[in-house]
Amino acid sequence: MGIKQIGYVALAIVLLCLVAWTANSFPRKSVVDDVLKAREAEIRQEYETKIAANNIKIKEQDVIIETSQVKLDGLNKEIKRLKAKSAAVKPPVSDKETRDALIELGYPPTN
Repeated sequence: MGIKQIGYVALAIVLLCLVAWTANSFPRKSVVDDVLKAREAEIRQEYETKIAANNIKIKEQDVIIETSQVKLDGLNKEIKRLKAKSAAVKPPVSDKETRDALIELGYPPTN
């Protein structure tokens, strides 16, 4: 065997060692997959927690809106009632009607 062939064999051994060292220095696919799956589970848990908290807030706001709607409906009925009462008011014709209207409004007679 000549020096050239021994050099090629030595170079091949060095290349094989280099390839083996390089292959072992990078993380294995399974390690990367495990890290990614763990991070995905963590992100999913945070997402589900935030969604649950937001759903609770939405339900609270729905209750507030429903309560406000009931109050608004009651106020609208009161406004309609007062407008109807206001439209039915006729100017007083006699002194007695004027006194009765003032008493009804909370102004007692002074004499």
